[in-house]
Amino acid sequence: MLIFFLISQTLGAVILEYQLEITNKEILKSTEIDLAFTSVTPTPVGGYIKIQFPDEAIISDTGITCQTIYPILSITCTISGNSILGVISASIPTSQAVTIQISNIINPSPAFTRTVLVSTLDASMVQIDTFTTSLTYTAKALSIFTITPASTQSGITTSWTISSDFSIEVPIDGKITIEFPKWDSNLRTLASESFITSTPKCTFSCSYEGNLLTIVLTDVVIGSWEIVVEGVRNPPSTQPVSGFMLRTYTAKGELENSSGINTQVTTVQGGELTSCEIDTQTDTVNTKTFYTFTFTISNPVIPDSYIQILLPSTITCQISIITPIFGFNYGGSLPYTSSTSSITLTSLVSSYTSSPSTFEFIIDSCVNPPNTMSTTISLQIGYGNYISDYSSAFTIISIPGSINIISITPQILTINTITTYTFMFSSNEPIKSGSCIVIIFPNDITVEDQDICSGSIIGISSISTCQIRTNILTITEGFPSDFGTETISFSIDKVKNPPSTKPTLSFSITIYSSKTLEYKISENSSKTITASPGSCSLVIIPGSYTTGDICKYTFTLTITNIISTGGSIYIQFPQELSLIIDSFSPISGFPNYPTISSTSVSININNAFMTGSFTGKLEFLVSSVRNTLTLKPSSSFIIQTLVDDYLIDSVNSGLIVTMNKMHSFVTAVATAQNPVVLGESFYTFDIIPYNPIPTGGILIVHPPDGIILANSISCTVTGVKSYSCEVSGNELKVTLTDTNSITGSFQLVAGTIKNPVSTKTTYFTLSSNDGTYGIDSNQCSVTMTSLATMNSCSLSLSNAYISEYSIYTIQYSLLSSPASFEIMTTSDLSSSTCSLNSISTSCIFTSILTITGDFGLIGTLTLSSVLNPSQTNTYTIIIKTLTLDGYYIETSSILYNIICRTPCLTCSGSSSTCLSCDSNSLYPYLWDSTCHANCQDSYFPTSDKKCLPCTQPCLSCEYSSSNCTSCTTGYFYNNKCYEQCPSGSFNDGDKCSDCKTHCETCQNKDLCSACFAPYLLYKDSCLEKCSEGTTVAVNGICQPCLGCLTCSGSTQTCTSCSSSKFLYKSSCVNKCPNGSYKQSTSCLDCSITCNTCTNSSSSCTSCLDGWYLLGNTCVPRCSNGYYKVNTTCEKCDDNCLECNSTSCLSCYDDMFLENNQCLYTCSEGYYADNALCLPCPANCATCLNLTYCTSCTNGYYYYNFICGTEKQINVTYSDELYIEGDPFVLTSLTGVAVVSSGSVAIFTQAAFLASASSVVSLAEGTAWICVMASVEQAEDFKGRKLRESNDTLNIIVSFISALWVFHILVNVGFVVLYWTYIRKKDQVHKSWTMNHRWGVAGLMFLACILNFKCLLLLLSRIPRIPVFNAVFQKKANFLYPILYTEFIHILFASLPTAIMYIIILLNFSPGSLVFVLSVEGLVLTCVSSIFTAIYFYAALYHKPKSKKKKYSEAKPPEDSNATVEITESAHNIEINTINSSLAYKKRRQEAEIISPKNENENDKEKEIEYEIEINKSSELINEESSVQSAVEPEIKDTDEKPSIILSKLTVHKRPLHKVQYSFGLSNLIPNIVTDEDMLDFTDFQVDLDDLRKIYIKLKGHPYKLALFKDFNPPVVINEDKEIENICINLGEYELIAIDLSDPHIGEFKHRIYNTRIRLLRDFVGSHLTDPENNQEDVIDKDAEATIRMDSFPERPLSDLDLSEIMAEHQSSVSMKSSFKAFGTSSSKILLRSGTPPRISIPRTICQHPGIETPSNDSP
Repeated sequence: MLIFFLISQTLGAVILEYQLEITNKEILKSTEIDLAFTSVTPTPVGGYIKIQFPDEAIISDTGITCQTIYPILSITCTISGNSILGVISASIPTSQAVTIQISNIINPSPAFTRTVLVSTLDASMVQIDTFTTSLTYTAKALSIFTITPASTQSGITTSWTISSDFSIEVPIDGKITIEFPKWDSNLRTLASESFITSTPKCTFSCSYEGNLLTIVLTDVVIGSWEIVVEGVRNPPSTQPVSGFMLRTYTAKGELENSSGINTQVTTVQGGELTSCEIDTQTDTVNTKTFYTFTFTISNPVIPDSYIQILLPSTITCQISIITPIFGFNYGGSLPYTSSTSSITLTSLVSSYTSSPSTFEFIIDSCVNPPNTMSTTISLQIGYGNYISDYSSAFTIISIPGSINIISITPQILTINTITTYTFMFSSNEPIKSGSCIVIIFPNDITVEDQDICSGSIIGISSISTCQIRTNILTITEGFPSDFGTETISFSIDKVKNPPSTKPTLSFSITIYSSKTLEYKISENSSKTITASPGSCSLVIIPGSYTTGDICKYTFTLTITNIISTGGSIYIQFPQELSLIIDSFSPISGFPNYPTISSTSVSININNAFMTGSFTGKLEFLVSSVRNTLTLKPSSSFIIQTLVDDYLIDSVNSGLIVTMNKMHSFVTAVATAQNPVVLGESFYTFDIIPYNPIPTGGILIVHPPDGIILANSISCTVTGVKSYSCEVSGNELKVTLTDTNSITGSFQLVAGTIKNPVSTKTTYFTLSSNDGTYGIDSNQCSVTMTSLATMNSCSLSLSNAYISEYSIYTIQYSLLSSPASFEIMTTSDLSSSTCSLNSISTSCIFTSILTITGDFGLIGTLTLSSVLNPSQTNTYTIIIKTLTLDGYYIETSSILYNIICRTPCLTCSGSSSTCLSCDSNSLYPYLWDSTCHANCQDSYFPTSDKKCLPCTQPCLSCEYSSSNCTSCTTGYFYNNKCYEQCPSGSFNDGDKCSDCKTHCETCQNKDLCSACFAPYLLYKDSCLEKCSEGTTVAVNGICQPCLGCLTCSGSTQTCTSCSSSKFLYKSSCVNKCPNGSYKQSTSCLDCSITCNTCTNSSSSCTSCLDGWYLLGNTCVPRCSNGYYKVNTTCEKCDDNCLECNSTSCLSCYDDMFLENNQCLYTCSEGYYADNALCLPCPANCATCLNLTYCTSCTNGYYYYNFICGTEKQINVTYSDELYIEGDPFVLTSLTGVAVVSSGSVAIFTQAAFLASASSVVSLAEGTAWICVMASVEQAEDFKGRKLRESNDTLNIIVSFISALWVFHILVNVGFVVLYWTYIRKKDQVHKSWTMNHRWGVAGLMFLACILNFKCLLLLLSRIPRIPVFNAVFQKKANFLYPILYTEFIHILFASLPTAIMYIIILLNFSPGSLVFVLSVEGLVLTCVSSIFTAIYFYAALYHKPKSKKKKYSEAKPPEDSNATVEITESAHNIEINTINSSLAYKKRRQEAEIISPKNENENDKEKEIEYEIEINKSSELINEESSVQSAVEPEIKDTDEKPSIILSKLTVHKRPLHKVQYSFGLSNLIPNIVTDEDMLDFTDFQVDLDDLRKIYIKLKGHPYKLALFKDFNPPVVINEDKEIENICINLGEYELIAIDLSDPHIGEFKHRIYNTRIRLLRDFVGSHLTDPENNQEDVIDKDAEATIRMDSFPERPLSDLDLSEIMAEHQSSVSMKSSFKAFGTSSSKILLRSGTPPRISIPRTICQHPGIETPSNDSP
């Protein structure tokens, strides 16, 4: 429209009064146009009236007609393109009102709203007057538009089938849109939810945005059309929803729509309630109880919604109150209406509640169904006549009452015995007339079928029928009238006891209301019977009767009672025996091959009876049993037969074994310290006993035969602390009195003892006993290793030369007279003859000469004909004496010399056969075993004077046999002989002479013919390389260059030429060829594109065809700034990008083309358009483009970018300037609103103030950056007045920069403080950051660059984003540092920044971008500071009396109290909580009476003051709790949990023992885990300060809570997590680790022995706490606390020990109590609440002394 308006201003006057209307605006319809206007300028005859439609409008020529209504003129209309042109027959004067009607015009398609230009023109088509207006055409109405959901259930996401019928073709580039109403439009005024919440799936390509479904077409559509859209939500109730609109479009506009059709979507049934649960206070039949309903509604809830509960006829309710728990906005009891069949709850919520929403409420005073039949309660949600949700999933199944079994007693208890059983029991529910009793005996008890009950029958009618069939006893007709709860007793005969001592399965006793046995009154299945074992016989035969021996034992077992299938046998060995390894072998009788498990003292025989039961005889072998350690008889074996680990037979006396032989010591070694024959020595006995020697045991040492022990023998024992020695009966007895048995090695040293008389081995006998019975026994061998030395012995020889015979004479003196002599020497004694004292005696030679005779102690022994050794040397003769049995006694060694005859220095074989000569003699040289004066010819002397021959062909040699000095044949060269001279030498007579250096072959010393590689031959010489440039190596010879001055590589590869030639491509030429240029003495190639060049390859003088010379370079085309002239490029004007020879054609990027010239700015009267300067429209002096003028020529006036005459335009002026850039999309106030609402609406469970403060701080930091950037880029103030100087602007920029630097330093400083100090101080938070390090790092980065308060996002509590749910040990550790930093930031950054913003606002114009951004920044800075101040006040200093619950549970009534009554009698105390409001989830309060202020035992009734201590439990879930007291509390300052003392409470003492304590419950919340399914074990952390505590999420809730649970009672598990039946004392162990994959498992270490075990725990009954709010408990001083004692007991309550708490059942907590002054009692305190917590504590596996195990029957 503006374009048409400007055109009209350029070409003619503006028509100010006009009107253009059409009668029918629907597209493609025939219509009339009524045009009325008042002319400004006269229109001449033959002029035109022109109506010009937009280009996209197509006007159909269907025989249109035109007529003027006023004035009456003749007008003819034609269609020209998109214009209607009317020719008038008369002139139209100035200010003439003209009305024209044009008929039979077909409206254009598609529908659009566009500008129409109406103008008057003269006959030459020059515009006179003009005006613009707009016409709006409407789309065609559809006839069909239907929507059919695939599901008829409210709120469910399903697929919709959408159908229509199009009469106008929709082209391929067209589209179809379906506009949806808001999904919740029927439910609230400000509807906001969509039918489609995620990307839909369609049968065509589609997209969904802003409640508009757009279908993109791939083909032309016309006629019937249908699409299926998946992912659409049905309406939220059965109320129909309308407001759907379907439209079709071309690329230019709308075609058809469904504006005339009211399309509705209707569902016929409500949505399905989910998570439906009904919980009853008690499930017992006919019992008055509470019903707790919990469910989730899938559709929204509005203030008019109701909940209707449809009751079956079997349930009756006398309602007094309906209590909201979750989901309701209504405080206190819920309003309701009720009838016998339904209950309707109204006023559910006060405002619209989006889906899904969870509700929970309690209905009191309902009576359970009268039987155990399953009963269903239905529930529906709706408003008015419409239903939104429905479910019939609330089911109640009542349970029968209980039977109190007083006793079931067998007359005889032995297994397998047939006896009489007596039953005595009573029903806790009244027995009605017609009832019957059914008793089912356990399977392991057999009852004979019979029809009579015996014994004394009590409580059953005499006409009753008592029948037993297949172990089931049925008593009918026993109660002809109501019986009540009295005791029933009777007996049953012919009952066979169980076959083992295994407790039987439970007896099942059930009382039914009738013979049909359909509905139960009461039942009990807890009573069992345990029988006593029978007996069997066992014969035991050991394989060895040696003490401590490991041997096989043979057992013969005769079984008297049947061992059932799967039974086993247990044998316990006496304590004196032990089983070493599992070595069982069956011999006979076993039905199946058994498997064995054993310990050191027992053996279990398993799997031997897997195919059936067994009686008879079994024989088996145990092969690795250690016998008793002494000869003392053992204690008895124990034999047991078992089934399922329960006894059948058992014998534990009379089964003994007795050993008859002592075992050998492991080690018993006797060692003489001086093992010399006939000497004396201390003896060392090294002993390792096989069997332990007990304290007081005796070691006995008996010497070898012939050795008498002296009484003066001393002994020393090492390895034993205490002992004593004595000699008795030629035995040494050592009594070992150590405190422990001797099992290891020890040593006995005794002496002195006389050694044996020879080297014959003798034996000591060692044995041990316990003082009476023998243990071990051994013989220890002793052998003398050294012979006695003779008193004297000498030798003399008659001839000392080698290999000659001599007489040897030996004289001796001995210690003991021997039986024989042995003589050993090198001399040959084989032909010797012997004489003793000159008398011939017997001598025998083998390898040793043995002489027998009567030697005496002194004598002379002569050996004749002894052949001396064949080598000269010093030799030894050894002489030994022997006993008659051949053992040595004494010995002596004598040296003698054997020599050669001269001149031999050494000889062999004979004294004259030399091996070496005397070098100092006249014959020093040895040759041929003879000594000579010199060596002979062809021999040479060695250094040791021996003569050796030379090697052939040496004629003579020296130093070695091959070192020739002359040759017999050949040529002599370098001390060797050659047949031919070697390389490098030539023949020179009978010798070889060397060639020149490096010469390989030569004829003489000067003439060389070949060289050694790598040397080269050149003119009879060998060179390392050829002369460079003049010669080239060819086959080892230097050859000269050919045609070159110098060459390389070959003789024809030139590297330089003579002075008359030039080098070109390794050749010498006379001149340079074309394509090359001369440079010095060479020719070089031109560039590849040059035809010719000079001086350099790139300096072209002409180019190849198709290339153009640009300067000295050839290019394929002339570049920018040049134009072609023949084959060269000429330069354009400097400012031209493209040009021809006369003018510019285009300009560079920063210039504009104007009249064939390039300018940096367009001249006045021109505007810039795509690098061109175009003339402004007429009347415009300056303009922005063809449409917008900025100033006008003389005579014209400016208004709103248009230049017109004063008559045409009412001129106004404005000093405001436009904004150069786009400001923020949202203003600050809008942004703050979004942040505030977003923190509440989007972050439903998030911390509002923390989220808002941090998000606003992000916007604040961003605003600072934007203002700083915009001010720095501002050229001037564009302000209230223009300035020539920008000094103020520079000051502002500097001020902003300084503030930004300080802001960044504060940000970085706080981030460093957070990471190094705050995390270190708060270990819980530090552990959390380690698990979320990347998220924390991201927040720290934002805090550094934008604002340190971004870290408040850690506390924002945004669901499902872990980094926004930080965990702190104490939140103040984080908040106080950030508060102090914020004070500094506000004072030195925020406040100066606000002042800076005000300065900017005073200097910049409101129209400038800087001004707008400064307003943004000022608002954000103020809002950020305010939000932060409010947050810190709320977080650190504000202590509300009651805090809004984080869940939608209802608050209990303000006046709710919990009343605790304590009743004591004798040793029983009971505390009952009595108040209906306790059905709410609430926090446990603990109360303990500390001590009486005064008490007098003699007073029967008086006032007593007591202190009451209320322990503030730190175990919170989601909010702080308050402890309410009636007096000013006194806070204890201790290291223990905080506690509050309420003092001076008056108590009145009376005879009855009753105490009552009351406290407010308005803020109590749940803190006990009732079911492990409520915990999310996939995401937890362990508290490193207390490993018993973990941080874990509740399922369905966004952040983690602290969960504390100990490992008591201790349940030991193995590596496979199987429970082991092991008893431990948990106090002896410390917890060292928690399994990070399963927090149920902990690892404990023994405090003394360091052994480790694994324990198992569960978390049912454990306490949940909020780790952040732990420290934020508040004290409500306005509440009331009272204590009343109707009667005080005989002793003060301070004597009660209330420290140990045990969880029992689901509806109570038992507390162990003891009286300090009267000893431990078994009394218990019972705490009950209206809605019992779900607590399940595992029982202890084993019993420890002094530890009380809770009873299953505890109340």
